[in-house]
Amino acid sequence: MTSTHAHPDLLGNRYLGLREPTDVLLVERLLTTLGAGPDLETVTQVINRSRADLAGAPPGALPELLERLVRQRLR
Repeated sequence: MTSTHAHPDLLGNRYLGLREPTDVLLVERLLTTLGAGPDLETVTQVINRSRADLAGAPPGALPELLERLVRQRLR
C-alpha cells in the first residue's frame, strides 16, 4: 500500500523497515510538517522504537499515541 503522494524516498523501498503500512502515512505527515528537520532514516528509526515502546497500549489509541510520542522525540 503506497500513497500516490508518497515521499520519493519511500517509493520503491519496502517501507524502509517500517512494521506497519500505516506508518508510511505517518512518515509522510512528519516529513511534510517538520520541513527541513530530521531525515527519513531518523524518522523511521524513531517510529519503530516508539512503536516498540508502546507495545502494551490499547490498539485503538495506538495511532494517536504513536504520533504524539514520535513528534515529541523528534523535537
